[in-house]
Amino acid sequence: MFTREEASLLKTKFFTVLGQYMQPIPPMDGGQVNWMNYRTGVKNVFFRIDGGRSYCETGILIAQPDTAERHIFFDKCQAMAGFLAPVEGPEWNWLRDQADENEKMVSRIYSRLNGVSLLNQADWPTIISFIKPRLIALDAFWFEAKEVVL
Repeated sequence: MFTREEASLLKTKFFTVLGQYMQPIPPMDGGQVNWMNYRTGVKNVFFRIDGGRSYCETGILIAQPDTAERHIFFDKCQAMAGFLAPVEGPEWNWLRDQADENEKMVSRIYSRLNGVSLLNQADWPTIISFIKPRLIALDAFWFEAKEVVL
């Protein structure tokens, strides 16, 4: 069991290591990218990496407060699903409506790996091998879909 501070330090260390693995990979647009803080260029649309005691997820979070706008945006993304490359392992999940940790409704496109923890350094190679191709796939998807879904 970890204290809150220890867990925070481990997560920070994990994201530093993941950032180092992702740094040499150029984004689809050829510019500069901070993979750990990916800028979509669209308000309320974020790339997210999350993990708990027994899972890790990566995907796109659509958090527009207006439900109709969020649904339209999500539906346009779903129509472009063919541009989201399949990756080995867990498939992409498409959730049109889900309550976030603050009970606000969001839409999500994500992939989840169960049975791993960001707090277990022995799991980090597995988690990084899971996240890396998915971030690359999300970047390629966003490069193709961004102008269409706006």
